Amino acid sequence: MSFLWRRRSSVLKIALLLTAVWFTIAFLIYSEDRHSRTNQIPNNIPAPQHLVDGHGEEFEEFIQESHNNIHPPVRWLEPLLDRIARNSTTVVCPVIDVIDDTTMEFHWRDSGGVNVGGFDWNLQFNWHAVPEHEKKRHKNSAEPVWSPTMAGGLFSIDRKFFERLGTYDSGFDIWGGENLELSFKTWMCGGTLEIVPCSHVGHIFRKRSPYKWRSGVNVLKRNSVRLAEVWLDDYAQYYYQRIGNDKGDFGDVSSRKKLRQDLNCKSFKWYLDNIYPEIFIPGEAVASGEVNCSYFIAFMSLLKKDLKKAVGLYPCHNQGGNQVMTGKKEEVLIDSEVRKLDYFVDIEHLEQSLSRFCSKSRGHACANQFVALSST
Repeated sequence: MSFLWRRRSSVLKIALLLTAVWFTIAFLIYSEDRHSRTNQIPNNIPAPQHLVDGHGEEFEEFIQESHNNIHPPVRWLEPLLDRIARNSTTVVCPVIDVIDDTTMEFHWRDSGGVNVGGFDWNLQFNWHAVPEHEKKRHKNSAEPVWSPTMAGGLFSIDRKFFERLGTYDSGFDIWGGENLELSFKTWMCGGTLEIVPCSHVGHIFRKRSPYKWRSGVNVLKRNSVRLAEVWLDDYAQYYYQRIGNDKGDFGDVSSRKKLRQDLNCKSFKWYLDNIYPEIFIPGEAVASGEVNCSYFIAFMSLLKKDLKKAVGLYPCHNQGGNQVMTGKKEEVLIDSEVRKLDYFVDIEHLEQSLSRFCSKSRGHACANQFVALSST
C-alpha cells in the first residue's frame, strides 16, 4: 500500500486496488478529492486477467500496475503522470531499484545508471545500457528515455489507450509474454514507451515464483507462441527454431490479428529498424549450426561475464536450442543464456576450448575439420 501514500494527495481522486497474494493493480484518477476501496482477486486467477475481464470499469483516467513486493520513495507517481498528461499514448515505467530480500537495503540507481529493456529470440526480456543513438536525443540523463520493451511489473498507461490496444491477450495464461506484447504493440500501434529516471520504485525480487502453474502445460511457451504469431511477422521463425518448431496448442489468435489490422499497426521490421536496431538478427548471420566433435561433444555457454573464459563443453543433445551458434563476420555468437546477454566469443577461443576438450575425451579423436558451421 506504500505506493499509494508516497505521493501528493492531490494527484488522486479514487484508487481501486485489485489485490492478490502477489499482485496489486491500481486504477487511479487524479483530482483533489480521493477515496479508495479494495477488491480481493481470487488466488487462482492472475491479476492481469482482471484488466482483460473488465474489472474497474467505472474508472477512466489511467492504470498503474505494480506487484505488492515493491516500495517506492516519495513523489514516485508525479513524474509518470506528467508524461501521460502530455501525451496519452505514452506508456511510462519507473526506474526499478533493487531491495535486498534479506536486509531490506534499498539499492538506489542514479539517472546515469538507467537501463532500457530489450528481448532475445527466446522471447525473454532483458536489460541493456541506453544505446548511443538514444543518448544523443537528450541534453541530460534525467530526461525520459525510449525503451524497446518493459519489464512488465511496473508501468502506467492511459486507460483509453490501453483499451484501444486491446488490453492483455485473453488467451495468455497466468504469466509470461504479456510485457513484450504490450511493448511491441505500444510502439507498432502509435505509442511510445519510456523509462522515467525521476520516478523510482524499489522491488524485492523473489527467489521462487508465487504462481500455481498448471501441470502438463508450458505456459510461457504457449504465451510466447501467441505473441509470435500475432506480432513478429516473418521474424517469428527465429523463436520457433529455438523451440524445435514445435508450437503446440496455442489457441485461436484470429481476434488478436484482427486487432492489429484494425489499428493499422506497423510491421515488426519497422520496430526492429527504428526502435531496437541493436538486436542481432539471426537471419543476418554468415553461418549457423551446431558444433560437433565426432561422437558427442558440443558447447553450451560462456562462463558468467568473462568473455575470455573457455566456453563450457557438454554432450550433444541434437535438439538445437542452447547448442546452436551463429557466426557474424569474424565472431561467433552462442545462442543460449549467452545470447540473452549478447555475449560474443571469438573463434580463436572457441577452437582452444574444443582442442582442450578433445585432448581429454577418453580416446575420441578430434580433427580440426570438426569445427565447422553449416551455412543457412
